[in-house]
Amino acid sequence: MGLSAQTIYRYDKARFQIAFLLRDAQQCTGLSDGQARSANKLRLHCHASLSAVSFAKLEARQISDQCGVPFSMASLKRRCFTQHLLDRI
Repeated sequence: MGLSAQTIYRYDKARFQIAFLLRDAQQCTGLSDGQARSANKLRLHCHASLSAVSFAKLEARQISDQCGVPFSMASLKRRCFTQHLLDRI
């Protein structure tokens, strides 16, 4: 299979992005905590969890206004929690 080095690099980069997306979905948005049994409910839970990570990443980009800043779900959660706490005080 004769793939060019650039194609292999793009595949590998995409694979890492998918791995980070799944890790953040499992750790921060409850992807592995669903208790649904039917296929439709499982699909909805999976899509909601992955969408939450995608929207969080979009919000983090809008906050930082720099595309080169690495995304951290934990930092975004901490920032939102601190803002919520300040709003309550």
